[in-house]
Amino acid sequence: MIEDDSPERSAEILRLALPLMSKHAPGFQPVSYALWYQYAHGGNGALRTEVDEALRDEQRLSLSRTQVLYQRHLIDGAEQAFTRARAGLLDVLTSVQGSVDLAAGNTADFNDSLASFGDELAGCDRIEDMRAKTAAMAAQAGQVSESLRQLDGALAGSRGEIQQLTEALARMREEADTDALTGLRNRRGFDRELARLASEGNLLVARTSLLILDIDHFKRVNDTCGHLFGDRVLQGVARAVASMVKGRDLAARIGGEEFAVLLPETELAGALRVADQIRLGMAGIRIRRPAGEKPMDPVTVSVGVAQRLPSESLESWFERADKALYKAKNKGRNRVEKAD
Repeated sequence: MIEDDSPERSAEILRLALPLMSKHAPGFQPVSYALWYQYAHGGNGALRTEVDEALRDEQRLSLSRTQVLYQRHLIDGAEQAFTRARAGLLDVLTSVQGSVDLAAGNTADFNDSLASFGDELAGCDRIEDMRAKTAAMAAQAGQVSESLRQLDGALAGSRGEIQQLTEALARMREEADTDALTGLRNRRGFDRELARLASEGNLLVARTSLLILDIDHFKRVNDTCGHLFGDRVLQGVARAVASMVKGRDLAARIGGEEFAVLLPETELAGALRVADQIRLGMAGIRIRRPAGEKPMDPVTVSVGVAQRLPSESLESWFERADKALYKAKNKGRNRVEKAD
């Protein structure tokens, strides 16, 4: 029998998954591999059921449908694993706390005994009494020594476990907040970071700006060149956006073909310059199509820019940037517009 986690079992699952991946729009992208590997594995019943239902509606899964399934059944599963790991960490801390309490109790009792030991010795008239008192004190000292030894062992054993759990939590959080296709933050990761910065007072209202970018005519790219080529366009745009951010700036893919860039300590004029640099940087994207096929039109983006107003909510700020984006779209695309 092949063990579930053995290399042979993994190879068998991969053999089953590869033909499934090849039939659908995302092809052999990581998000597709993860989805179909789990489907072929068979351990996630809910995933298999929903995929089978989706295939009854459409014979070929689109990239967006694949991403929805991946998010629901694999990323959200990572959140559950995150919860389990956090519970494990709390169990470790509870265990250590019990050892600490035991050692503290024994030590406190020992201190009380030490305080009265001198008086008890002074009151002893016979050597037998002194021997009994000394033996009792030695036994209690042994108990304290043993409890401290147990505490030291518990701390030593827990230190490595806590480190492993902490690293696992960090990895799971990072994976859950990362867009699998582009490597940028996803919408959840972007919103989480935005909320964190706001709660810590790091979004200086007079000097923080937000860009929202959208790839022009992206549906036409998917329809004429295919979803796999569309994925390559998304990756190219993501690289161009990432190359323009630095320091505390934060770039994310927040929708299908929509990206956001947070620019702390950047006023509107500076944000408009960054937005135009990104727009112009699209001219450097070269994504080749197979020989004999019609060359693709240049990739362009439209950008909306908004500087956060004093006391403005995050929702209002985002909405103003989004309206500026649609203003750029309505004015002909491939342009930058600032919010009202």
